[in-house]
Amino acid sequence: MAIKKNNLNLSIIIPILNEAKNIKKLIPKIYNNLKTIKHKKIQIILVDDNSNDNIDEVFSKLKKKFKSIYLFKRKTNRDLSKSCILGFNKSTSENILVMDGDLQHDPKYIPDLYFKLINDNLDFVIGSRNLIKKGRRGLGLIRYISSIILIFIINFFLGKKTSDPLSGYFIFKKQYINQIKNIYTNKDIKF
Repeated sequence: MAIKKNNLNLSIIIPILNEAKNIKKLIPKIYNNLKTIKHKKIQIILVDDNSNDNIDEVFSKLKKKFKSIYLFKRKTNRDLSKSCILGFNKSTSENILVMDGDLQHDPKYIPDLYFKLINDNLDFVIGSRNLIKKGRRGLGLIRYISSIILIFIINFFLGKKTSDPLSGYFIFKKQYINQIKNIYTNKDIKF
């Protein structure tokens, strides 16, 4: 049975480091792209990896307008994966979406990713930045070239063609992360 397009249960995890300027733009875009969904339970969890910008001030202003956003700060050992894990642990929704705070991932695709996960009864859906077809899209030259090379290497070893296996834009059902919690809390797992 497919879920109706007007129901949504989602935690959006956004690991950030010195992204205050981008978060100021990103949060309204996320809400704007979800406004047509009538029945939604949504929370946005920002996990800050000890930024030295004005994220507290930006968050305070955003919180006045958007009640379901939360900020958690990590003070030591900057680590993207640990920031994601903290977000997973703080989330209360049945489904979790992870996206970068640097505006690389377009929030307009959040409903598509969500309903693909739910309606097709999938475990995991990855959103692609389409690096090869669309160009750098905000990536520095070295990061762009590195991404292209890694995509080709991963495709070679997988024996399958994927457009962006390195994307930090993905969604999954929380029940699966709960099943492997003892693995990722005891190891240095990279997402």
